[in-house]
Amino acid sequence: MSLTETNSEGKPVIKLTEDQRYTYDLKGWLPMKGLLSKDEVAEIVDFCYQLKEHKEDVDEKIRTTIGGPLEKLTDHPAFVGFLQEFVGDSHMENDEGYGFRMEFSFMGLRYSKYGGDTWGPHGGRGADYRVNSAASHDYRTSPGKAHSGLTQIVWEFTDVIHGHATHFISGTHKAAFNIPENVKENKTHPLWETYECPAGSCVMFSEATTHSGTAWKNPDHDRVAVFNSYNSIASRYHYWEPHPDQLAEMTPKRASLFRKVGYEYNEPGAKLPDHINLPERGF
Repeated sequence: MSLTETNSEGKPVIKLTEDQRYTYDLKGWLPMKGLLSKDEVAEIVDFCYQLKEHKEDVDEKIRTTIGGPLEKLTDHPAFVGFLQEFVGDSHMENDEGYGFRMEFSFMGLRYSKYGGDTWGPHGGRGADYRVNSAASHDYRTSPGKAHSGLTQIVWEFTDVIHGHATHFISGTHKAAFNIPENVKENKTHPLWETYECPAGSCVMFSEATTHSGTAWKNPDHDRVAVFNSYNSIASRYHYWEPHPDQLAEMTPKRASLFRKVGYEYNEPGAKLPDHINLPERGF
């Protein structure tokens, strides 16, 4: 099968550059800046505040962070190419659907007036690595190819000053040892890296990369962000699905993001056998 060249809205998929591909494999995280217009960001921010502060006023089927104006971000063309490269299976993708899954979404709305600290490093391939989730989190490589496992895409809908957003220890998605306690607790240790970006940007990172939130200290505005999780079609960590009514209204290509987990009969457009409940092998 061949990789689809457009997303569910018919927009051309944007392929990774050689530099972007190398940087993500090297560091375990990659920013993409300025992907959304000011009007798009304003609409999304309004919707996020509705979800946070007046959720009961939002239609139940879109009462999540893939609802309303956020739905189009589930397969934004700027990172479909990234997911094809690092998460998807080319044998399970065609023009009817993708070779990767979306499996979770949540909001990070941090009020500037509270300034709470969410420092809590996790991830990495050392002792903190969750053995039971290794299949879904694992970052694997072979010459000329890498698979990122469970992967986060963080959408930043307000301007981010350097030091105020998610922090990373680059390369820990491949590390063999656990993070030393003096590095883990020291927010200013030189191994920690972070980013700055304008509203409407996103950052991709492997869940296997050591990362942490931190204090939001910007006095001018809140942090409004959405974290979307993607994985192989044959692996699952989060137990979550969209509202069935929202799913039913999606185009088939976008809905393919949320198909069941597994390979057999799971490529886009595949037809299940009439008697899928009956064991046929060995009979």
